[in-house]
Amino acid sequence: MRTFAFCPRLYFFERHLGKETTLYQRIRMFLGRIWHALLEALEEEAEVEVRGELAGTEVVGKADVVKEDAVVEIKSGDGPSDGAWYGDYLQASIYAALLGRKKVIIKYRNGERTFEVDLEELERVLELFKLVAEGYLPPPKRSKWCSKCPYKDLCDALGDGWDGWFPRLPYVKRAKGVPARGSSRARP
Repeated sequence: MRTFAFCPRLYFFERHLGKETTLYQRIRMFLGRIWHALLEALEEEAEVEVRGELAGTEVVGKADVVKEDAVVEIKSGDGPSDGAWYGDYLQASIYAALLGRKKVIIKYRNGERTFEVDLEELERVLELFKLVAEGYLPPPKRSKWCSKCPYKDLCDALGDGWDGWFPRLPYVKRAKGVPARGSSRARP
């Protein structure tokens, strides 16, 4: 889901052509697992497996921490200064919805952000996700990261192909009604 939120076309390529994983990505995933283990030990709470169906989409994953009223996702990197990365928000919100929680807390190195779960938004995004999983080629989400994409040449050859009805997903989810908690400055 995080890849889909970052760039729906990248998700399309990984889903239908196979995912290319770089050494850097594998190292980052390994370090992320270490980060999770350390934070889990400090919180004295374990990951919770999440399985279920939401908006007709099968979901399998692990929520980092489940509290009485919220799902907590712990990220090893910094978040944006105002809000959370949209893919992180979607991941945590899907877990929260399936576990019957109404809030999500996303903990970054530079602070934590709290959001209420928006079921209508999740259903809209999951409908788009299903279309792409079934083979619909979405438009690219052009950004500075395109130059590093392993599918750049193929993506450029296919063109933008934006037909107007596939919405552009945001990079950052901004809080509505629930103030962000924690500092927005990076740690020294």
